[in-house]
Amino acid sequence: MARGGDGGSGQPPTPLTNKSARFLQDLASQDFSQAYTAASRPVTPSRGASYRTVGTPSTSSLVDAEHYRRENLAERNGIELRDPDTPLPSALQALVDSLGLQQTPPTPTAADEKSQKALRARNNCISKPLETFIRPLFDDCIFPKPLFGELLLRIDSLPMKQTTLPTKFSPAALKKLSEEVKQLSRLSIPTPDILYGYYYQALPAGVRKLLSSVLKDVSVVNTDNTVLPFLVVEFKGDGGSMWSCVNQCLGGSAACVNVGQRLNIELSAKSQSPTFNSAVFSISINQEHANLYVSWRPESDPVAESDSAAESDPPAEYYMQRIGVFATEDMHHHLILQRAVRKIIDWGMGPRLDQIRECLGLAGSKKRKQLERPSADVKELESQLKEPKTQGGGLKTQVEEHKAPVDKLKALVEELKTQGGGLKTQVEEPKAQVEEHKALVDKLKALVEELKTQVEEPQAQVEGSEPSVEDSVPSVGESVPSVKEHVPLL
Repeated sequence: MARGGDGGSGQPPTPLTNKSARFLQDLASQDFSQAYTAASRPVTPSRGASYRTVGTPSTSSLVDAEHYRRENLAERNGIELRDPDTPLPSALQALVDSLGLQQTPPTPTAADEKSQKALRARNNCISKPLETFIRPLFDDCIFPKPLFGELLLRIDSLPMKQTTLPTKFSPAALKKLSEEVKQLSRLSIPTPDILYGYYYQALPAGVRKLLSSVLKDVSVVNTDNTVLPFLVVEFKGDGGSMWSCVNQCLGGSAACVNVGQRLNIELSAKSQSPTFNSAVFSISINQEHANLYVSWRPESDPVAESDSAAESDPPAEYYMQRIGVFATEDMHHHLILQRAVRKIIDWGMGPRLDQIRECLGLAGSKKRKQLERPSADVKELESQLKEPKTQGGGLKTQVEEHKAPVDKLKALVEELKTQGGGLKTQVEEPKAQVEEHKALVDKLKALVEELKTQVEEPQAQVEGSEPSVEDSVPSVGESVPSVKEHVPLL
């Protein structure tokens, strides 16, 4: 297994004996022990597994477009392929470590030897190893084919629902865009060559109800009732572009993460913890090498996001990162990839499934109570209807007993109403008297005003006569000197 590179070359690699110096150097740099220490057996269908093949392999011209990874996935929808040497988040690294990618490969079995021989024969034959011929070589030996109808479900070549797409553009928003911009914005609907998840019908009835109420339109991701898928596999034959194959893994795994993230949205709305680990795995594989990826949605950190936005581009909505590359004709790599796929399925059927049950219960607890309450009311009504008729007779007797007090109360009410009418009359009579007295007071006020006017008129006349008396005073004074004048004469 080697790390490095861009997650997929534009052209499929040449046979292992003629590989580029870089690829040989990557392979040589891995710490694989030559000693086989553990027994290896082909993965066999478990008792809780199901498998179904639907349709035929198909390709999409959109994922082949040179702008698809840069424009459609990264810039417009936030789905990015990270450098394989970038450190993973700690929780995700612990999950990757559990796959045993750096551990010594197990001992090959006769079935492993047989599958390797068949693969080499196909790669060395005179006809081109097309995808149709390559896929069966990896069935059972790498990718188990469980029986249909049990909990683990494998579906081949079936499109996922459009509602699973982690796009930032709704169908209505896309219609408003020009044809050129629309071509750069839309996502190809994933049609994985292999998709592992859970079979809806195999889940308990209570879990199915919670799925429908919590995940709603993505409770199943395709028409064959696949629930919360966790492993996407995309094949390419000779002549097929591994670059396009990686694009398919980017879109398909992001859609699976998006479905798991819907569960986290419901948990967050109810302030519930823990959160659901929505990480999924994907594999791009051709006749010569395979890439193993992990995809996830980064946790939102407002402080980190603001720092990141200030220094560089904001973080993506979804990440996919390569965690291993394997030469399919190399027995060491074959066994490590086989073990990794088996451990991914064990994780999906074990810890992941347990976490799904727990988170569904937390996210749907309030809705479940709301659904159960009407049911309890119906049961209570049914029990009342099923009670003996004698109880109905007893109720009738009680009604008759209460009827007499009720009639007595009615009579009292009528009496009070009569008394109330009398009181009303008594209240209205003094009111009339008050009005009458008020009229008399108004008349008295008018008489007082009239008398006041009559008194003020003579007073005004008296005040008007005062100046004439004063005017006569000087004439008396004036006569005094004349009297004095006549005194000497006497």
